Amino acid sequence: MVDRIEQTYIRRFGSMRQAYALIGYKEFRNMPAVRETKLRTRKTLRAVFRQILRTFKGQVEAIQERGGNQQALRFHDGVKVSVSICRCVDYGFGLKWVIPVNRFERNYPTLICRCTPDNKSLKDVYLLRRIDSSCKTVFLTKENDPWLKKGKRIRDLSLLRKMLDRMNLVSPNLLVSAELPH
Repeated sequence: MVDRIEQTYIRRFGSMRQAYALIGYKEFRNMPAVRETKLRTRKTLRAVFRQILRTFKGQVEAIQERGGNQQALRFHDGVKVSVSICRCVDYGFGLKWVIPVNRFERNYPTLICRCTPDNKSLKDVYLLRRIDSSCKTVFLTKENDPWLKKGKRIRDLSLLRKMLDRMNLVSPNLLVSAELPH
């Protein structure tokens, strides 16, 4: 079916790219900037993980759940925390942050780490009970988004475990069933 539709576009317009151009779609060709942003995001993720693993040495480990590149932490009592590095974008109507959603981690407590506008460092970090969005892959938030008020801002990552406890995020449904080695 898709091949027939694509062939119709090619026959009428010359190519899918030309069909999009006719309706005013401008192809994004700044791939070096996209790669650079992805590298910055990965670097920031590694820095956040290093800091948490160093702070909670022997109490937490980095894990990767199913469904993508997003990573999570698992404390040795089984509590899992998703970590989302949220890059900053400007589509012409103010700064927004891209919140990635991993369906396998959406019910975990989540660290929302929003980047600065140049995506070189962190602007702020929030701890939320879970990603309660109907979006399947990503959604956008704005500067003072009410969605962030569902969580607590963390100014010091060494307070992560205390905040998990204080927000009652240490519960049986967040624990893994297998005993972890100490």
